[in-house]
Amino acid sequence: MAEIVSEKPDLDERRMRYGFILALAGLGLVLVITLIGAWRFPEPAQVVALVGAVASLVGTLVGTLVGINLGATGKERAERERDRSQRAALQLALRMDPEKLRELRKDYPTLFAEE
Repeated sequence: MAEIVSEKPDLDERRMRYGFILALAGLGLVLVITLIGAWRFPEPAQVVALVGAVASLVGTLVGTLVGINLGATGKERAERERDRSQRAALQLALRMDPEKLRELRKDYPTLFAEE
């Protein structure tokens, strides 16, 4: 049986690349804000307040977006693996002796139950 090649790995790779770029952009933004704050505000407490506010916002947004992308990638990968396993099980069942299949259905009714 020929394996169908999917575009999904390319999508996973792009998600990872864009997530990495997004994380670097967030770090760059925090660095720029830190430099501007150090130049603009004479008091260290003001710089710390500014950088803390920006870093917490940027960290939350970047972490959320990267987490969503990684979760989606993992889910898609798990679904592809599940589909591959189901196809393999179906191929085995199609090649199985019908009498043996009836015995298995009788011995393991929940295995063959439809939802």
